[in-house]
Amino acid sequence: MANLLVPLMAWCNRHLKIISAVAGAVMTAVPLPAGAHDWYPKDCCGGNDCAPAESVLRRKDGSYEVFARGMSVLIPSEYNEWKRSPDGRVHVCVREHLLACAFRGPGA
Repeated sequence: MANLLVPLMAWCNRHLKIISAVAGAVMTAVPLPAGAHDWYPKDCCGGNDCAPAESVLRRKDGSYEVFARGMSVLIPSEYNEWKRSPDGRVHVCVREHLLACAFRGPGA
């Protein structure tokens, strides 16, 4: 029985090295999507202050009510500090219950 294990272990070891090499090459060649916090400006986001909107309600007065991370954020119609969102979605950054930054795509 021991005589059978040696060739089997050698075969597994050789193929495991090949599989590992191929997997490593694929993982380095294929870019993974960046997390949202990778693109938020540092002056807006302290690491977990920003999130994409779960829903956005445009109110009759032109303001936006944005729901994100279990919170409701009201962005007044006269808010003129919108930043461009690279994914086209609305995002908000909230610090100490105050709006720090808001992002939106074109036409939003």
